[in-house]
Amino acid sequence: MVESTVHPGLYAVRISDPTGLAHLDSFEVSLGKTAYLNLTLSEGIELILSAASNESVSVGDIFMTVSNIKNEAFVKIGASNSSGLISLLLPAGAYYISAESSSIERGRYVDFSGNAEINLSSNTALNIVMKKSLEYSFDATWPSEQKTSMAPGDTITYFITISNTGNIKDSYTYAAFSADFDVPSSVVPVTVDFGKTNNSMTVPIRITAKPAVRAEHDALYIEVTSVGDKSVKKSVKVDIDILPVHSVNLSTEIGGMINGTVYFAYLEVKNTGNVKDNYTIYITNANEMQINGWEASLGNTGMVTRTEDILSGASKKINVTFKAIRPIPNARVSVAVMAISNSSSASAVAEIGTSLPDLKFTSDGMSFFGNNTYVNNVFDEKDTENLTLTLVLLAMIAAIFVVRKIKFGRFLR
Repeated sequence: MVESTVHPGLYAVRISDPTGLAHLDSFEVSLGKTAYLNLTLSEGIELILSAASNESVSVGDIFMTVSNIKNEAFVKIGASNSSGLISLLLPAGAYYISAESSSIERGRYVDFSGNAEINLSSNTALNIVMKKSLEYSFDATWPSEQKTSMAPGDTITYFITISNTGNIKDSYTYAAFSADFDVPSSVVPVTVDFGKTNNSMTVPIRITAKPAVRAEHDALYIEVTSVGDKSVKKSVKVDIDILPVHSVNLSTEIGGMINGTVYFAYLEVKNTGNVKDNYTIYITNANEMQINGWEASLGNTGMVTRTEDILSGASKKINVTFKAIRPIPNARVSVAVMAISNSSSASAVAEIGTSLPDLKFTSDGMSFFGNNTYVNNVFDEKDTENLTLTLVLLAMIAAIFVVRKIKFGRFLR
């Protein structure tokens, strides 16, 4: 009887003796409890193991694990170089065997592994073929010192560096998807070897800014993908300064209804540049408009000048108000409006014509013409007043007639 003190846990027991008997099984030791083992040895069968790589590569020490599939007991066998053999005496049964080793290729460690299953019933020699454990990995970088400025529509060339950090030669493709830039995808993959040296390559990337790109644009990412394993990808952010373009456009639209004294029009100020800008908008001929009987202003403030911040591509609508300051203002004049960028020399001008209705008298009556005009027809109003007065007068005469009849007894019998 053999006694031993061990920590709680699951253990494997392997026995082989010179008489050819063997045992491989597992047992569990619980905390505070005594485990009794009654081991039954059975006839042992010799298993001779060897392992080698599937490439013409010399591997280092080999480590093997032999597992009993039935009871999950396993044994790890000490290191042996690839030229040696490992001999085990095991009970008959089914076994799972794995082998691991490593080698140094191009200055870096490369792992090899292999496995096999065997139903051991007679003396057997087994060679396990170990394959390289392929690792696809890489780094892609862009040095920020390359950052430059470009105008919309221009083309520049940046360079990114791809470094193969895996353990196998690999090829790479790149592409970019951007609403602001055009980047042609790689036509031919770039091939880079692995190792500690000569494992990187610099790749030129042509970038064209689209004509409508704004100064404040989204970041541009170049996506690099491994050909060997397409799930391995890296995104490289590159920075580009887009030169500001200042531009402004004015458009007009008749808006309000003319009622004889006041009407207004819409002035749309649009930032057609690629950067947020501040504009001064003003009426340039306010004095001339007053001479012609009009007071022109921007909005309802009575002011002839104002400033607006407008984002790139956005616009601002402003009311231009016309107020008649004499009974018959000149209907053949126009208000002149200018918008000037306060960041550059960009500017735009527009004219908004005044309009009074044109009257026309015919045998059928009076008609008028004009955009968005409104006229009170005083003749229709007079007809209504005359009819009302006539009805009132008839009612009064009838009332007097009734009173006189009553007074003189004409209604009495």
